[in-house]
Amino acid sequence: MKSSAIKITAVILTIAVVAAASITGLAIAAAGGCNAAAMSESPAHPELCNGVWQAVYGDGSSVYYIVDENEAAIDTLSAENGMGLPSRYQYDPSTGIYKIQLAYEGNEVIWRLIENSGGTAVLSDENGELLTMYYIGKGDLFSYEFYSCEELRAMAKGFYESRCGSMNADYDARLSTDGSNKMIVTVRENGSAVERYTVSAVTGAGTDLSGNSVDLSPFAP
Repeated sequence: MKSSAIKITAVILTIAVVAAASITGLAIAAAGGCNAAAMSESPAHPELCNGVWQAVYGDGSSVYYIVDENEAAIDTLSAENGMGLPSRYQYDPSTGIYKIQLAYEGNEVIWRLIENSGGTAVLSDENGELLTMYYIGKGDLFSYEFYSCEELRAMAKGFYESRCGSMNADYDARLSTDGSNKMIVTVRENGSAVERYTVSAVTGAGTDLSGNSVDLSPFAP
């Protein structure tokens, strides 16, 4: 079954975001977009709009953040296992500072909001590491469902074995880093990649290396 944020570990995260600064040369290209009227209310530091965002870190790791302005929440949702971490935040549009509170003390991360086009937002932490946020679409912590990396590894195993009969393959799955909300699933035998599926994290359907259509959803655990 698909992962959803019903699987929650209750925490409160504190994130301080320092004043926004302008950085040139950053590609801002979004698959979707937020409400333009909401963006215009705070043109200097437009707040992240409601919905699901895919966050990509400099090392290629990626998670989901779900923003809910009504509940003042920015919740983390793991792409790996679907576990959710709910939180609360305060935002100062005059400075671009978010303060997100965790359930325990001593866990503080400083982010600087660099740019927010409505579909893509770029931030950096206190170490200068960039974080790019891509707006995926509407959804909240309890309604957004997707196939996690753990689930897709199992699904790819069922799909590959049904076609090739091999029982000795290894499976890897990761969320893509281009903001497309697609999962890249790689099948390896004897250390060599023999298949790669690029599928929607929501539907489990997509294409293989040859561009042929594949659907892993019938093999969902």
